[in-house]
This record gives sequence, structure tokens and C-alpha cells, in this order.
Amino acid sequence: MGFDWLAAGGMCLPVSRTALNILFRVVIVFKSLLFKRCAVSCWRQYRICLNGDLNSAVTLTPITEEFMNFLRTHPEREHFITHFRLWNAGFRTAFVCLRNGRPLCMQWLITAADNESRFRLGVWSSLYLPLSPRTGRLEGFYAFKDTFGNKVATKFTVAMNNKAHSMGLKELVTHVVEENGVVCKWLQKVGWRESGSITCLRLDLPGLRHISICLHENSEQQKVLLSPEREKQHALARGLAVANQ
Repeated sequence: MGFDWLAAGGMCLPVSRTALNILFRVVIVFKSLLFKRCAVSCWRQYRICLNGDLNSAVTLTPITEEFMNFLRTHPEREHFITHFRLWNAGFRTAFVCLRNGRPLCMQWLITAADNESRFRLGVWSSLYLPLSPRTGRLEGFYAFKDTFGNKVATKFTVAMNNKAHSMGLKELVTHVVEENGVVCKWLQKVGWRESGSITCLRLDLPGLRHISICLHENSEQQKVLLSPEREKQHALARGLAVANQ
């Protein structure tokens, strides 16, 4: 995806960098005028090329309806909102790592075959751009409490990359909310590179409550670092997002 994008309600439109600059300013104006009725969230995008030659001792088990029923009564179920949302929208390519029947890690692998399912994600649909046949998206990584203190999470990530490569995918993308600096650093440590940002605007107004507007900025489009003006805009957007909390 070598463009910047404007997405709303699952519909996507490529935009120029100039147009994106204007849209960033519009977001800032909306937030300043409708502070209590406007929510802004910021995400970092990451990308990794696949070669499939890394070894992993982790076995992936496809997630089934039976496992989803298990999650609905799990003590950690409050953390599974994204997973239930994806499953209910028809996303079925997901895997879990089990040890003695107990789940350690799980994650969804979204592909071009799921492009139409994006429209069933409601207000979250604009967070996901349509994928090309050779690009996959990892979403909803979760490490259960039994995983803490060991290296299963890293091995699971390698296994997911290998699985994606075996499916014919050449690269993976993902996004992480900016406040989660620990995960952002960990992704870079295991080989992912930052490739852009997503700024989402939600308005608490009649007729617009079920739609989010997302600006997808591809920092690799021009292969240069963000300009000082863009850094300033991102800093302001991050401040607006924090103000929502």
C-alpha cells in the first residue's frame, strides 16, 4: 500500500499528502469545537517481510467455535472484546498455542479473503484497509497469564509468521495503539519496522455514532522521516487522544 488513505465506514479513498495534511487540521478543529462529542485515537502501523526460514518449537492450533465458547467463560474474558468482534464478523483464520490443553497465546491472521468481512465490523471497519493477495494482517495478539515469564510469545510470533508464509503471503502488517509503548518496542525488537500511523475520529452525533473516520498515513510512501510539521501534528493528535481517557 504505497498511498495515504481516508477510510470511513469500510470505504477507502487514496489521498495525496497535501490532502492528508488538510484532513489532520480538520480533525484538530473538530476536537477543539466538539471536545465532549469527539474522540480521537492514534495507532502506529508496522510491517514485516516474510521468508519462512525461522524455526519455532510452537505448534499452532486453529481456533474453532468450541474454543470461542471456552473463551466466553474464561476468567480473562474481559480482554477478548476484539477477538469476539472478529469472530462474530466472520473472521475465521485464527490460531492458538496450547500447552497441556491450556491456551498460552492466540491471534487472528487476516487476508484478502476477509476484505468483505471488514464491512461487518461496524464502527471499527475503517481501521482496516483492504489487503492485497500477498499481504496479511495480524490482529488480536493475546498472551494468557500462563505465558508470563517465558519466551512462548516470541516463539508464537515466529510460528505465525511461518504460517503466513506457508499460505503464500509475502508480508504482514499490524497496528498498535500509541499508548502501548511496550508492544511497539517489542515488535521492533523481533523484526517489525514502523511503516505509518492511523488517526481515528469518532463523533457522538446523531447519524454518525456508528461510523469512524480514519486517516492512514504511510510513512514509507516517500521513504523519508516525518517532517517537523507532521511530527507536530502527530504530537497534538496524541495529546487529543490522551484527553479522551
